[in-house]
Amino acid sequence: MRLLADENIPGAFVRWLRERGHDVNWMVEGAVGTRDPEVASMAETRDRVLITLDKDFGDLVFRERLFGRSGVVLLRARGRSETRFAALLAALEGQDDWTDRFATVENARVRVRRRPPGQTA
Repeated sequence: MRLLADENIPGAFVRWLRERGHDVNWMVEGAVGTRDPEVASMAETRDRVLITLDKDFGDLVFRERLFGRSGVVLLRARGRSETRFAALLAALEGQDDWTDRFATVENARVRVRRRPPGQTA
């Protein structure tokens, strides 16, 4: 899967995803300090699912409607890294098509919603 990891995603998560065969661009590797709207644009133009810990992306998707078609995964799972890794992997593998999707990943559940209609990139 083609992913864009926000700079707040720990390096261990990025390495872990890459070891499992995912193609991950990480904002820390060349774009530190990029503002959220530009991160959204990068995910869109690079055709990547954004993974973030930043709840502000929910506002960008549902209020400001900045995202076009790329998906967003908001990781809210807590606890040990292994628990959080498992929750993230379950979310990524549980959805074949991330187009127009916003997922909130918690320890016990993954909530996937479609973005609002009429949204533009």
